[in-house]
Amino acid sequence: MRPNGAMRTAVLVVLWTLSVAPMAETSDKATPPPGSHDGATSQVQPNTNAPTVSTPDGNTSANAPSSNAAAGNAAQPPAASAPISGFSDAQRKGMITANIAFGKDEADGFWPLYRDYRRDIGRLLDRRAKAIAQYTEIFRSMTGDQAKSILEDFLQSDEEIAKVKRDYLKKFRKFLPDTKLTRFYLIDAKIDLADEAMLMTKVQTIGEAPR
Repeated sequence: MRPNGAMRTAVLVVLWTLSVAPMAETSDKATPPPGSHDGATSQVQPNTNAPTVSTPDGNTSANAPSSNAAAGNAAQPPAASAPISGFSDAQRKGMITANIAFGKDEADGFWPLYRDYRRDIGRLLDRRAKAIAQYTEIFRSMTGDQAKSILEDFLQSDEEIAKVKRDYLKKFRKFLPDTKLTRFYLIDAKIDLADEAMLMTKVQTIGEAPR
């Protein structure tokens, strides 16, 4: 199914908002994640093949991410990415470091834990994405049992994602104050929301109804 113009525009707007200037931060200069080559804030490099979005000044900005953007960056710590994700690990980290200034001790504690967090969340997003993919494949022919299974996987994934986020909240609090932690959770949710918007364009909601 081709996404309609309104849906495509909504997705691109979400992506553009993720690329705008970072929020003001009053603490010291951000400490980049492990693997950075200098102390500068990580910058997200857009995919050159990505769709572009017109910015308020009339320029265009490529915002659709590529999972291959960080390929070859051996210095980055390993992290599992689910198929749902259109953002690479490096792009996610770039968005976080552009908006949160970590002290050295904060960064040393945060980034290894973040890697584990994304691994656990990624597994659940993978399960959720597979349920959505199955729905798109059998939308018109699915049986009642298949529909029930898809819905259960979809809802259980959401419930388990919320639980994982709650469990990691306690761990992150050992290294970050609530001001930075809240900002991180909302940035992370915003990235996931953009990923989901891209995925959901494949979901059939019009046309011939299922049996």
